Amino acid sequence: MEIKQTTKMLKKGITQLFLKVMAFFILIPVITFAADPPGIPDGWSDAYVYANGIRIHYYHAVPAPEKPVIVMVHGVTDIGLSWTTLTWKLQDSYDIYMLDARGHGLSDPYTCSDDGETLIEGGGG
Repeated sequence: MEIKQTTKMLKKGITQLFLKVMAFFILIPVITFAADPPGIPDGWSDAYVYANGIRIHYYHAVPAPEKPVIVMVHGVTDIGLSWTTLTWKLQDSYDIYMLDARGHGLSDPYTCSDDGETLIEGGGG
């Protein structure tokens, strides 16, 4: 009886070790060859604005002070630079700002003390 239990435990341990080794070899190429994060295109800038005690990061396309302003806000899991392709097409006609929503990119993260009211005051992003 003990030999069967020992054999069963040994098989389970070998299976778990095999799965961990396989996961390691699958993840190494993904980590090694992951793309570098995008840089800021030439002529663009980035800075911070402080609102309600929260630091929000933004990118500014080539300044166009006489043009109408567009503020672009990304979706979940993105950053302001997710608008780069569209901004390149529109930057000659608009003064464009691309925000990193709160908790994304270089903007301040959420905190444990944030409640629904705080999130609304901070832009919900």
